[in-house]
Amino acid sequence: MSGDLVKRLRDWSEYDEGKINDAREEAADRIEQLEAAATGLWDLLDEIDTISDLAKDNDELYRKLVEKVQRRRFQFGKTDGYDAVFSAALAGEKKE
Repeated sequence: MSGDLVKRLRDWSEYDEGKINDAREEAADRIEQLEAAATGLWDLLDEIDTISDLAKDNDELYRKLVEKVQRRRFQFGKTDGYDAVFSAALAGEKKE
């Protein structure tokens, strides 16, 4: 979740019912997107684990196959080399 959404959820008061409903919907959408990203990333890890069994005695083959799989991580987010931003946050950036 973006910091703005978290702040709105934390600052909610009983008098802001319309605002909390909007934030709740946005939070639910982002949670679904993050769950999809987590599942996708887990699948990539599982695929790499399978590759390690397949290429047990062949480091060159292992490296080649893993490099193909690891590139797919960008389907789920982006990074500047230090921080990762996942698809849900990217979708939020596009809306704003």
